[in-house]
Amino acid sequence: MLRDDGTLLKFLQIPKEDVPGSMPGTREGSGKGPAVYIAPTQLLPDGDFILVVQNKTGFPLLEVNEAGAIRVIKPKLPEGVQIDVLVPSDKNLYARVNPASNGSIYELNPQDGTVLRRFKLEDGRSGSGVACVHDGKFLSFEHGEGKLVPLMGTAEPAAEAASASKADRQ
Repeated sequence: MLRDDGTLLKFLQIPKEDVPGSMPGTREGSGKGPAVYIAPTQLLPDGDFILVVQNKTGFPLLEVNEAGAIRVIKPKLPEGVQIDVLVPSDKNLYARVNPASNGSIYELNPQDGTVLRRFKLEDGRSGSGVACVHDGKFLSFEHGEGKLVPLMGTAEPAAEAASASKADRQ
């Protein structure tokens, strides 16, 4: 953690069983040897917390509060699906996922990581244009005719996610 002036306040300790020892990787992927790249990591403000996700991996999300306490959120995504990037939202936790062919955005329960809803994008879209969610609407921009055009959409859950959610409630 850093102070307002950028000086070190304290180091945060991440539980070893929940995330890798460090975010640097190695050329051969063994985790040993000199680090040659940094795995993509996203920091996303969420109220009084910061969410940390190591993109395109199976590692859990980390919720860090202003005191430096870390809480682990383990997303319960389908087999083979990984978080590509978190979508900024004013209220909920949304994640664009890999593989891109899945074409989905998942709404996750921030308490336990369960999938609340899955939004399937139509027309083979990958969701890469989603900029944020505000007041329940997905917002983004498209470049056209030399200017930015705002796009807005109201999300409706994919049919199988809605039926699975109903079965869970029964």
